[in-house]
Amino acid sequence: MPTQHFPYPMQGTRLSQITLQRGLLQQPPDLGLASSLSHLDAPGLDRWPLGREESLSLSHCVKLGCRAEGVCSFPKVPQAPIDGRIADCRLLWDYVYQLLSDTRYESYIRWEDKNAKIFRVVDPNGLAKLWGNHKNRVNMTYEKMSRALRHYYKLNIIKKEPGQKLLFRFLKIPGKTIQDKGSCLEQLESQEQDRMDFKEEMLEVSP
Repeated sequence: MPTQHFPYPMQGTRLSQITLQRGLLQQPPDLGLASSLSHLDAPGLDRWPLGREESLSLSHCVKLGCRAEGVCSFPKVPQAPIDGRIADCRLLWDYVYQLLSDTRYESYIRWEDKNAKIFRVVDPNGLAKLWGNHKNRVNMTYEKMSRALRHYYKLNIIKKEPGQKLLFRFLKIPGKTIQDKGSCLEQLESQEQDRMDFKEEMLEVSP
């Protein structure tokens, strides 16, 4: 039976490890690694081992969980939920203006021309639900909401753009107008909403 020859001597674990290490050292250098380090100067390499500041930075990255490319993935700050609730906002037109100032609500309402104060209602039903959630009225619909908007047409605060659906323009912006007419507008909106709610209730109980 012919004798089998092994590439490395099998005369003990220690001798095999030494032979393997010598074989690895004799391999040509990794050109890819060399090119990736070619931009580093000698003084930069002389700084190893890491100093105290680098060690702290490295441990910071390890705790946060670094990606393979070496960029730390810091925890994201959670955003407030998109529920339509805005503090200290009682009037519909002020509410609409506040939503337009928040990019999170662009799927509901957005500026078409901010300089001209022209805006578009993107999702009428979704916008009505936001307004209903803000006012604690679960049965809010866009029809009810649009009826409340008509009061602002009469006061030259908001107008519909002619020939365009769901496109409106602010003729005035919230500020002094709210201080002057805020209580009156809020009363009109509330009366309109109560009238619509009463109409719905009568339709439900009628035979």
